[in-house]
Amino acid sequence: MILISLLALLGLFAGVIIAKFTKEELKSGKKYFIIFSKTMLFIITIYLLYLCNLNWMLSGVLVGAVLTLFIKNIYLYLGLAMFSSLNANLALFIFLFGLPHGTLIHSKKNLILTSSILFLITSLIMVINIPQTLLLSISAGAIFSIFLKK
Repeated sequence: MILISLLALLGLFAGVIIAKFTKEELKSGKKYFIIFSKTMLFIITIYLLYLCNLNWMLSGVLVGAVLTLFIKNIYLYLGLAMFSSLNANLALFIFLFGLPHGTLIHSKKNLILTSSILFLITSLIMVINIPQTLLLSISAGAIFSIFLKK
């Protein structure tokens, strides 16, 4: 399952590679990349809420929304969700989000590196005993908050 989680991160790099080879189409397709990435964020949020236990949902969503005031990098929350659930469907959704997101940020090398590091650092969550549903609801709240801001 760790390999599936790492494959989810490859969507970001695949998006960067796509942007590198299709520079002419980036300007005309930017609107569609934004729409697709926002759609994927919404789908990820709904899916995370589906995986959550109702007891933790409201408090976790609120904590996640507040966290985005301080840490705005989406891949921290995607990694938190991925490594707390190790769900293949979620990995697919994150990969699909990474494709348009990678094309949109292809020129920001520091952001790509930071996103990758934050995604991988969240793998440490697997050694900490925190309720999975709390982490999923925090991720859902943060991802939805970022969805509303973009």
